[in-house]
Amino acid sequence: MDDLESLGTVPDFDLVGISELHRPDRRRIRPGPALPGAGVPVVLGGIHVSLLPDEAREHADAVVVGGAEGAWPRLVADAERGRLARVYAGARERVFEPGLYATPRFEFLAGRPYNRVTVQSSRGCPRACEFCAASLRITSRFNQKPVERVIAEIRAARRHVAEPFFELADDNSFLDRRWTDEFLRAVTPEGIRYFTETDLSVADDPGSATGSPPPDAGSS
Repeated sequence: MDDLESLGTVPDFDLVGISELHRPDRRRIRPGPALPGAGVPVVLGGIHVSLLPDEAREHADAVVVGGAEGAWPRLVADAERGRLARVYAGARERVFEPGLYATPRFEFLAGRPYNRVTVQSSRGCPRACEFCAASLRITSRFNQKPVERVIAEIRAARRHVAEPFFELADDNSFLDRRWTDEFLRAVTPEGIRYFTETDLSVADDPGSATGSPPPDAGSS
């Protein structure tokens, strides 16, 4: 929000959505009275909000618990009617299937001064490590995006961002070894730079990623 205030001229907004990984300074959430957008509806979502929705509701017009899939279209329609509900519950599984999945609008990234681009290939993780506060908090099972859809997003991003550096925004990208084999074969010809997170099981069979699907993944 400091960056917002430093811009001087800020577009008028109809609706402001903010995703939180942790609790920010709540006093900084809403645009100040000297800025355009003061008084517009503010919606909070993300991992922190999903864990503590009642606390978040004190600082916003509405909150989204879980993922945006299944919640955001309803929320936008309600906002257009001026009838926002206080809480919206997003989908917790099958988030990459037709009816819930939405192709990211990578054209909005064009012209940014940095080239890091986020693509998600999975959500959740069946490991359920006690120290992890990642997306397993907003999912009920492991969700895997089809390889062809991941590659399509990478190609779409490259049309709008020069020399992108990709982040696979996953909790455990290479959990499913069959998927991993397919993905690595598909992504290698793209010649991109990327980083991600996975667990040590990726080293179990360094000669080939082909193997069993993730244990107790409940993938969807």
